Amino acid sequence: MAENKLSPKLQGILWILTWAALFSIGMTINKTLTKDVSLQMKVSVRVLSGVVFYIPLALKLKRSEFVKRNVPLHLVRVLLVLCAMGATYAAYTMLPLATASSIGFTAPLMITMMSVLILGERFELYKLISVIGGYAGVLVIIDPFNKPLGEVWGLLVALGANFFASLSIISSKVLSRNEPPRVLMFYTNIGTALVALCLLPFYWKLISQSDFIRLLLLGATGTFSQYSYLRALQKANPSFLAPFEYSRLMFALPLGYFILDEAPTTEWAIGSAIIIAFTYYLVVASKRNVDEQ
Repeated sequence: MAENKLSPKLQGILWILTWAALFSIGMTINKTLTKDVSLQMKVSVRVLSGVVFYIPLALKLKRSEFVKRNVPLHLVRVLLVLCAMGATYAAYTMLPLATASSIGFTAPLMITMMSVLILGERFELYKLISVIGGYAGVLVIIDPFNKPLGEVWGLLVALGANFFASLSIISSKVLSRNEPPRVLMFYTNIGTALVALCLLPFYWKLISQSDFIRLLLLGATGTFSQYSYLRALQKANPSFLAPFEYSRLMFALPLGYFILDEAPTTEWAIGSAIIIAFTYYLVVASKRNVDEQ
């Protein structure tokens, strides 16, 4: 990718599209794994593959950077990240690919709600409208009276993934007041890897060669998708990139239809349109509010 010939914003768009593609491919692989591969194995391979790429950066940290750090909150954040990751893999296993992707779009709504309740951020009418409108779209997708119980549970797990992810982001905001991002990354990457290694002997079991290869691919796509997202944030502001995150559907729909034989429903289309509209409204209104201050 000849980045030096492209504007930063265009580079950001290309990186966010790469993230969307890799994330969708990874979740497609996740759905093709057999039941022999447990949720714990998926999470472990994901965090261990991530820490391999992080080790060179960790070696550059100085011992003085870890003095008087809020270790308990770091540990809580590690557990939240693991819960969010596990719930995400579980939700994408239980739900059609496009449906899980749409529910994932409600994450900014959840973060907004948590920021008001936990961090005491200023309450604004546009935030209330966005949250109510966005979750109305979730109700349209859920359609609990016409969905099998397993799929309803999957939707609740997907919302749970957003809940844990939102709390991890809130904890990051609290920690970042006094600690540099590289320290946050250290505790998250090393902490999740240590937890995975400690628990690995209790749930790891022999699996088929096919599952093992796909499990490694799952870890690789997860790691590189995260890298692509971080690269995108280096090139452009989150508010500019936000609309392009919906490109996940552009990848999820064909992958779900042609590989997983998942056909989208009318309820999904209507609900997704509602979620995207109100989430985008939240992004635009938040940016306008910041500009006016």
